[in-house]
Amino acid sequence: MNNTMFSLFKVHLKQAMDFRGKNKKNLAIFVPIGLILLLGCLLSGLYSLSIVMILKEANVDLSLVVYTMAGATSIFILSTAIPKVKNVLFGGKDYEMLAALPIRKSSIIAVKFLSVYLTEILFSFALVVPATIIVLIHGGRFSILFDGILLVLFSPLVPLIISCFVGMLFGVIADRFKYGNILTILFYSIFLIGIMYISFSFSSAGPNEDLSSIVDSLRFISWLNPSTYILYIDLLGLNLLLYFLVHGILFVGLSFFVGFGYDYFHHLMTAKHSILKYVEKDVKVKGQFKAQFTMDLKRYASSKAYLMNTITGGILSVLLIIIMVIIFYQMDEPDVVSVLRGQVAPYLPILIFWCSSMAFPSNVAISIEGKYFWQAKSLPVDYKTYSYSKILLSEVVIAPFILVSSIILLFFMDLSVVRVITTIVLPQLYFFAINCFGYLINMKFYTLKWENEMRAVKQSSSAILTMLLDFIASIGVAAIFILIGIWVSYDLAALLAILVCLGLGLTGWILIQRNCQRLISKIEV
Repeated sequence: MNNTMFSLFKVHLKQAMDFRGKNKKNLAIFVPIGLILLLGCLLSGLYSLSIVMILKEANVDLSLVVYTMAGATSIFILSTAIPKVKNVLFGGKDYEMLAALPIRKSSIIAVKFLSVYLTEILFSFALVVPATIIVLIHGGRFSILFDGILLVLFSPLVPLIISCFVGMLFGVIADRFKYGNILTILFYSIFLIGIMYISFSFSSAGPNEDLSSIVDSLRFISWLNPSTYILYIDLLGLNLLLYFLVHGILFVGLSFFVGFGYDYFHHLMTAKHSILKYVEKDVKVKGQFKAQFTMDLKRYASSKAYLMNTITGGILSVLLIIIMVIIFYQMDEPDVVSVLRGQVAPYLPILIFWCSSMAFPSNVAISIEGKYFWQAKSLPVDYKTYSYSKILLSEVVIAPFILVSSIILLFFMDLSVVRVITTIVLPQLYFFAINCFGYLINMKFYTLKWENEMRAVKQSSSAILTMLLDFIASIGVAAIFILIGIWVSYDLAALLAILVCLGLGLTGWILIQRNCQRLISKIEV
């Protein structure tokens, strides 16, 4: 790799993995990446440890843990790589600019491909490495170390190949189909249903569950990365060599496919791309708020990266409740179902607001404007009206999903007036609070200089900080809700949780009113 290609590679990696805010010099790029990777390794390590305990009891080879986590890697990569195929690999807006520079086109394509591949390796590292270490600690065969190394390097390959074809298919269809966004949402909903149902079916296995069925579930997950079959079969010690050769051929084949067809695929992904602009006459005809909100809706509906990465939380909350209710109804023990309906279900609104608040439009509303943010600042729209429109957009997008989730949950709950009010109101108040604080975070930590929208809506510092805020806030509200509900009474716990969320929401709203003028005025493109 020559110096020019290496420099270009570093730039692409920074674009893909840089979660820092404006003051980048105060924090090295590897610090946030390292912290996120460390957290991922910790969580996956705990999950791997629980699987090891099950396999020990079932007297099954512990290597299955490593292969299972490699299969789980495929799930994560499919969910993240499909959007990257369109928005980063083939649909990057910087390709024409780079091609005009004195840089070989093959180097540009290779850098784009390798940067995407390397970011997906982080998933396999976070899942496979902790599993491998835990298996070795608990007496697994030493050769699993070499299996783990190969799985870290090559687990992303097969799902990335699938993602290339699926991402191009949906990218081309969705851009040319009138209801393309609906088609894309439907695809991801079906995909999430499959993942969640498998996960809950495994997690809901009780102590009396047949261990053989759990082992079968683990093997099924391992097959989600089909190339692990090579490591299963007995080839007199040649498994590792065959695995390396097969994936080497696949890697070269995918590289040639991307390289030789890149110009054509790039044209397909970018041939129809409209840029929405603010029109001053709309403000005069419709009024400030209506004109601003109409433009925000159009911008949201026209951007698949913006839409898909901010609506997933709402979809996830609905699917989560549906699958949990289905699994609960399938239980044969009436006593267990009675306990779930009367003592567990009333606290499940926590899951609704935790899922739905992970990502939403307002926490990246400033960033998505990008280099066109000057248009928003030049219109005769005051910054309070501009901010109210961003908050309302998130409510219009996510609040209906929260309401549907709450109504579904009510069908599996022993009802009372307090429980109905809490299930409907508490998630909505919590989301409004996070909605306000997420927008405040984006006004302070914005990312306007990006080459693809994924950088703004998924990899920006405001998106990461809002996820952390949601994680901390949901733990706090859940602690108040559950602990007081268990130790004192559910009614008191519900009242306190609602008051806390109402107080947070009002605080966030007041802070927006008082600070939006100052914060937005400081933003420069």
